[in-house]
Amino acid sequence: MKNFIYVLLLNILLVNCGSDDAELTPRLWLQVQEIPADVSDSYSFEDLNIKVYKSKDDYNQETNAVYSGKLDASGELEITNGIEKGIAYYVDIYSDDNVLSNWEVSLASFDPNDALTTYTSNENSGLAINILLTKGSRHFVGTWNFSDYNSSHFGHETHDRTVRTTLTINKDFSVVSKETYNDKTFTVNYGINGVFDGQLSLNYIHTLPSESGYPYALGADSQSILVNTEAIYINMQADSANKLIEFYDYADEYVFYSK
Repeated sequence: MKNFIYVLLLNILLVNCGSDDAELTPRLWLQVQEIPADVSDSYSFEDLNIKVYKSKDDYNQETNAVYSGKLDASGELEITNGIEKGIAYYVDIYSDDNVLSNWEVSLASFDPNDALTTYTSNENSGLAINILLTKGSRHFVGTWNFSDYNSSHFGHETHDRTVRTTLTINKDFSVVSKETYNDKTFTVNYGINGVFDGQLSLNYIHTLPSESGYPYALGADSQSILVNTEAIYINMQADSANKLIEFYDYADEYVFYSK
């Protein structure tokens, strides 16, 4: 009889435990931290959009959002609809003017996939996922059109520069420059390794189909080419609408792009 009672109690306990597990609905429980102090008078949590994507492609192209909405005054949000257990979701938070966002990259090491914008369902956690806001970073995202070369640059003449078309800065921290020279099309690829207020720091990755035929500037001895390997960056120019950037690139060129 005692053995029967023991087995019965054990079964009840197992059933209850299984019931508790079943009640843990997959969720993303997010808490956005404070608005940066220098713009806290101009923005509130309610000014922030939030979109959640299941894949990097959807996040980068801004399609097929699992969730789309606004934060409330607390900056806290719990999402369950469409959330699956163990899936890393891409979370995009930004103000309408892109001044504030969570678009950032880890400075610990260069890795285009080392983003601080992916979060896994946290139904077993008693704490919300903390999200930090950055200022002045998401302005860069998008496709920019060639405007002009910096005319003061000494390394090139007009005839031996590539014809630039677009510079695309993606949310997955890749940067692509489209260029042509002598009827040959070049795609120059970079990766962002740092995002700062008003500046991106980049690493050169490669040129496709190859660097052969690319018109790099010549060195002082007219034999060696000049390439920039130490300080590749993109600066946001000081115009009121943030519609102009200057790119100091791998080809040792200063190039202006606009929107």
